Amino acid sequence: MDTQYDKTCLAAPANVPFAIRFDNEDSDTHNLDIMNGGASLFAGDIVVGPKVVSYRVGALPEGVFTFRCDVHPTQMHGTFVVGG
Repeated sequence: MDTQYDKTCLAAPANVPFAIRFDNEDSDTHNLDIMNGGASLFAGDIVVGPKVVSYRVGALPEGVFTFRCDVHPTQMHGTFVVGG
């Protein structure tokens, strides 16, 4: 099982909905949670792999946030840049 993302920085446009293709390539459970400090802006469903899902994320404000796997938050995390 692998407890790391293949990307440590993601980007999306500000103020418009967008989709994230989430590919859990192993048999463990993972998800993607976009965080602003300790508050979740979007939390995707937990995915038991191997499986690919599309997370539909509502419009987010411009800013620099973090993302993490709620199952493995200290091992799987990164920066999420939302731009204008």
